[in-house]
Amino acid sequence: MATIVETITIRAPRERVFEYRLDLRNLPDYNPDVVELESLTPGPPRDGSRYRFRVRLAPSLRVRTTLTISEVDAPARIVFEMRSLLDAREVCTFETAGDTTRVRFETTVQSPRGLLGAIADRWLVAPSAQRQVRAELARMRERLEHD
Repeated sequence: MATIVETITIRAPRERVFEYRLDLRNLPDYNPDVVELESLTPGPPRDGSRYRFRVRLAPSLRVRTTLTISEVDAPARIVFEMRSLLDAREVCTFETAGDTTRVRFETTVQSPRGLLGAIADRWLVAPSAQRQVRAELARMRERLEHD
């Protein structure tokens, strides 16, 4: 298992940052590897809402992913559960810091168990996931601060 924790400050009100992250229609905007996003649950995003999409791992390789919003505590916390090749849990917290919002992503990726999983976590999964989280947070900040 690999756990990645990243924090970023965004010059935007907490409610706006929270709503942007909660609305999964924005996901391809800050993660361009997400394609074919569809909601499996009618209505606005809430506890239990489910989505399906593909993640581009290479030019001709896409992996199907199912994402469930497992917890919404507006405007402070959202928890996502993802099922794919590797399962993941992402806890996003949002704190007001003056006229900015501090966003914290804590992502836990479940790799295969055993020695091979431990090696994969350290040398492949954790570094890759950390780069992905940093890139997503930077894109979120760019979108929210320049809209």
